Amino acid sequence: MHARRREPQPGAAPALREVAREVTAERDGAAEPESLPEPGALVHGRYRLVSLLGRGGMGVVYRARDLALDRDVAVKVLRAPERASLRARFRRETQLASRVHHPHAVYVVDAGELPDGSGFLVMELLKGRTLRAALTECGRMEPRRACRIGAMIASGMQSIHDAGIVHRDLKPANIFIVPDPEISGGERIKLLDFGIAKLREADGQTST
Repeated sequence: MHARRREPQPGAAPALREVAREVTAERDGAAEPESLPEPGALVHGRYRLVSLLGRGGMGVVYRARDLALDRDVAVKVLRAPERASLRARFRRETQLASRVHHPHAVYVVDAGELPDGSGFLVMELLKGRTLRAALTECGRMEPRRACRIGAMIASGMQSIHDAGIVHRDLKPANIFIVPDPEISGGERIKLLDFGIAKLREADGQTST
């Protein structure tokens, strides 16, 4: 017997194409050409952009200099500020990340908006590599090191949960390994990217 072919409902194809366009735009960060600050630009009258560090689904990250405190920082700028979904997601990341204060979570320094409406987020500048990059280069980790890193991840996640946040995107690309000779093993992990995190309500539910 042959399975009966299900005919698409009228109007389904255009709707599916629209969903696909939204998913693609969300993944790529923008459907339209970007207008982003160039290295050398001054953000918020304080942060001098030095160089581009990377691009993500909704933000571009720069190495910058905090002129007020004479220190290096990372500045994340929203891509495509005209997209309401990205603006809301970026605001959520800013608000939730600023609630977490822990040695194993990235520290937020400042936040605000550029004249064109693009949000920006200023964080500590991390020097090292992601866990994904470490695994790609080194392969399977020595058990003692893996346990040490796992314990730091658990400690950082506990602090995030204590702040009432569900991270929802814990993966090797969002775990950063920073050299730190002052702790056992000589390295510290930092949890990154609260872009799709949600706030946990008192009844255990989550909300944006």
